Amino acid sequence: MPINTDLSQVVFRIAIITEKYAGGVEQFKEDFKFSLGKYNMEDNELLSMVAMNAEDIDLVQAAEIFHRIVDDENYIIGSDDFVVINRYGGKMWNCDWVTSDNEDYPVFFWDIQASERAIEEALERCDCTVNEIETRYGTWMKWGEAIL
Repeated sequence: MPINTDLSQVVFRIAIITEKYAGGVEQFKEDFKFSLGKYNMEDNELLSMVAMNAEDIDLVQAAEIFHRIVDDENYIIGSDDFVVINRYGGKMWNCDWVTSDNEDYPVFFWDIQASERAIEEALERCDCTVNEIETRYGTWMKWGEAIL
């Protein structure tokens, strides 16, 4: 369901990890030192790992397993299995299984199979003023939690 966009994150579909990664999602989380918290998030369909910059996330191990397209310098420029989403700029390449409230400056993004209720809540959160966020959710952290 919807996940709040941070500076830069690599987003995987949980179903793809389950299908392609030996040991599934739990092994993936262990291998990539994934922990839920303030930044890394997971919902029913997606797993998101956050970094200051997308290149700060080491995808060497994942690159051997997941589909990727690289340029002449071996820099990942596309994939059908994961996507890099930036708060300022949106998706780094076309990805038809994830969408957002705004293609260039997404506040929340979600899997295309997310429930209508979850999408409505994400869009409602996008329209909140600062005062409304504090009144309705108490803290920015609560406002930015993954919507399940």
